[in-house]
Amino acid sequence: MKKQNPSQKEVLNSIEKGIRNAMADYKKAAGIPLCHGPEYLITVYIFQSILGITKRDSLTLEVKPGVMLEYLGEGRRQGRKPKSARTEGRGDIYLWHVGTNRPRAIIEVKKDARQSPKDLKRVTHLVLSGFEFAVLASCMQKKVKNDNENEVKKDIRDNRKCLYEEIKKQINSNGSLDVELVEYEIETLTFEGEKPEENEDWVWCPVCFKIYKP
Repeated sequence: MKKQNPSQKEVLNSIEKGIRNAMADYKKAAGIPLCHGPEYLITVYIFQSILGITKRDSLTLEVKPGVMLEYLGEGRRQGRKPKSARTEGRGDIYLWHVGTNRPRAIIEVKKDARQSPKDLKRVTHLVLSGFEFAVLASCMQKKVKNDNENEVKKDIRDNRKCLYEEIKKQINSNGSLDVELVEYEIETLTFEGEKPEENEDWVWCPVCFKIYKP
């Protein structure tokens, strides 16, 4: 029986679950929002979440894009590992086609969604080179002040939309890719101080942008 890849929707749902679990556990452990925690914590939680829906040997952490391109043939065609701004650094999480040695997707993680465009060159190059899709995974969070929760939620929705438009504009320069904004639910978190009047309310949500060939 042929092994099946998890669907893109299942992958995106698992990413959301990983980010939410990271926030819940960091809130419990440190008593502060995830924006003050380590970015790698989110990466690990996403990795563990996706691992729950796929098979063994289907996930890899922290690999240079040039190495992954060799599995798609580009490195061999050039006779060397490609070196450019598009392939420098290390990708956070790679998802493979189940039961094969062919990479399927890359997931780049940032703890602040505003940093997501930094990885655009890398992920767009990989999708153009043969990856099925890429995900920029992160979150947005903002402190509530003077009972302005609804205003803060609106700010997050507006900022999320503006970031989507910025990413769409950048990737449309080549005309062959598209981006989907995955609009996860915006929630309120209460961080308890030593006294009731020291409690802090924050509004936050996971944020994912899927980049793919339409």
